[in-house]
Amino acid sequence: MSKLSDISNANLRELLGNRSVSRTLVNLQNGTATFDGVTEPDAIMIVEIDGGLFHIADVTNKALATLAALQNPITGQDGYYVQPAGTTVYYVWVVNAAGTSYVIQGTYSGQAFTPFKSALGDGSVPDIAVKSTYAPIAIFKVVTDATHTFTPGTTNWDATGITSSAAAVSVLGVNTPAFIAGGA
Repeated sequence: MSKLSDISNANLRELLGNRSVSRTLVNLQNGTATFDGVTEPDAIMIVEIDGGLFHIADVTNKALATLAALQNPITGQDGYYVQPAGTTVYYVWVVNAAGTSYVIQGTYSGQAFTPFKSALGDGSVPDIAVKSTYAPIAIFKVVTDATHTFTPGTTNWDATGITSSAAAVSVLGVNTPAFIAGGA
């Protein structure tokens, strides 16, 4: 019988072993800075982490929470940065086997990283830095207009000058941004 450990390519092994199995309906709670993840019909999300299936209770009115081990490899910061005016940023909601949710903030195109001096953000969907521990559940897309900023966990999803959308995912795909409302 084949096992995940038989796959020598680490990226392929992670892709096959860490994913959301159930169809979760994701809703950004307009008028707040929270989100919901509801699975129909049984209100239990099923995720695969390192090949094992875990049942996670649905979440309602969940605030964005960051984790340095997930965030720092993406932006060089342990927490969220304030998303500037005139940018598009993707956020990935992940969950671990215990059902703890975190949201990873991506970069915006041309973002300069202080710790890395010359590196620039490309505006892509962020990767999950801690391998075989988290499964992606959804991607949030936040677009700010030319004059408004977005503070994760504080600014409402539908605040003036903010356009936000969400889509459930099983894995992080090549064209993931294309199916989120508003395209890439």
